[in-house]
Amino acid sequence: MILVGAASNANSGGEPKSHAVADGLVGASVDGLGDKAMWTPKSGLYVLQRNTLLQVNPGVFPDYNNKSVAVARAILPKI
Repeated sequence: MILVGAASNANSGGEPKSHAVADGLVGASVDGLGDKAMWTPKSGLYVLQRNTLLQVNPGVFPDYNNKSVAVARAILPKI
């Protein structure tokens, strides 16, 4: 799942925990991605770029963390 919206309207409530919790990625920042990017416990990867917040919720697939970052890198120049 990929969500893009205004940073002031971002909401991550009620979603199940991601694999980022089990893999110890929660709270880890991702250098060189937007103005700030980090893994969250319930919603996967959040990327802030200017006033836009991009959420990449990776689901269950191999190498989800690298693939999620690649998706974010592909989307960011378009927003």
